[in-house]
This record gives sequence, C-alpha cells and structure tokens, in this order.
Amino acid sequence: MYAKGGNGGARRRRRRRPPTASRLKGPRKQKSFAYKLLKRGLAKSFAYKLLKRGLANLMSPTSTSGVAPPLRL
Repeated sequence: MYAKGGNGGARRRRRRRPPTASRLKGPRKQKSFAYKLLKRGLAKSFAYKLLKRGLANLMSPTSTSGVAPPLRL
C-alpha cells in the first residue's frame, strides 16, 4: 500500500465516484442501491424511479432472474 520514494510517501486516495445508476448492473443491485439512497434520505425521486424500474425488470417475462412465469408459446 505504501509507495516507497517517488512522491515523498504521500498516498493519494482516489476520490469516490458519486453513485450512479449506470454502474449498477442487474435489478438486485439497483434495488439495494435505491434502498440505500432512501435510507440516507437523498435523491428520493431518483431512488423511487430506480425501485420502480427494478421491480418492473423483475416482473418482466423476458427477465431471467424474475418472479414472473415465462411466456408460454
């Protein structure tokens, strides 16, 4: 973790990127992310939108990780 020499031993901490929906792959991650946002009390409308979209994703018949029964052809 400590870099010897070079920059005088000063460690650079990478700035944490703000949470964005684009990094969240899969409805389960989105859901937990939205709940986290709601718990912290920020971006409420955004979180609700995410939740709604995530739930819609889960219910969609094309979804592989859903609760909806597959379409009968």
